[in-house]
Amino acid sequence: MLDTFSKRLRFCRTVTELTTNEVIEYIKLNGGKISVSGYSYWERTKDGTFPKKSSLEIEILCLLFNQKGLTVTSEWILYGQGQPPTMPWPGVIDDAELFNHCGDMLRHSKKWEVIQVAGSYGEPIILIGETLVVTEVEIYSSIHRKLVLVIESSSIRHAGVANVVDDETIEVINKHTTLLQRSNIMKLYQIKWIRKV
Repeated sequence: MLDTFSKRLRFCRTVTELTTNEVIEYIKLNGGKISVSGYSYWERTKDGTFPKKSSLEIEILCLLFNQKGLTVTSEWILYGQGQPPTMPWPGVIDDAELFNHCGDMLRHSKKWEVIQVAGSYGEPIILIGETLVVTEVEIYSSIHRKLVLVIESSSIRHAGVANVVDDETIEVINKHTTLLQRSNIMKLYQIKWIRKV
């Protein structure tokens, strides 16, 4: 969870694929003053505090992160308030680390949901304990040949690859093939990301 200044700062630097030296050099080139040990302290301090007289350096950092494609504000880096950052496509971050960081942003989104799998309704594609990032779908034709999670009116769940059979029927393929009528579907999600266990 990105609950401290240090974690948010380290997250921004990692997502933008910058090294500590590149960040320090950019700050100095743009009129800021910071040492390698000073910046390293910012990223690893446990209590999450930041130097009060460093607002110029934080603003310079925001400019750098924005140039690298990460839209972020100093208010978010310093206090975790305001609009969370909009991320570029991830590069060197591993899947688990990126997923944990994204959870912070997903809490502020109405478009995305995080669902943890608690049954065997998606095997072998999705297994018990895995976590899904999903977005609700309204247009049935957009899910053809995509991974989906379907919740029926009776609360039965199906996860797998969707095939649109006709305007009123879809099939979900996992370990079995299940035909579902549109009138029985309470929610339809496209699976955007699976965090494997």
